[in-house]
Amino acid sequence: MFDDVFCAGKDSTFAFLENVLEEVLPLFPSQYVHIGGDECPKTRWNACPACKQRMADEKLPDADALQSYFVRRIGNWLNARVKN
Repeated sequence: MFDDVFCAGKDSTFAFLENVLEEVLPLFPSQYVHIGGDECPKTRWNACPACKQRMADEKLPDADALQSYFVRRIGNWLNARVKN
């Protein structure tokens, strides 16, 4: 596992992931999509100014809460497209 992960502080990260998912969702007939993320290292997030700002803006106490935010945000996006 590597410490280099998607930056949870940048909206461009979410736009990128949504664009990728838009491309691949039609390729898979399943109702469910597993996005992973449960073992994400927090090293970069704890050091990243953009991630620290996201935590402050969203009133998240730590990087673990930022991880929950990240997964929830992508999950909500997927749910809006009938994928769970």
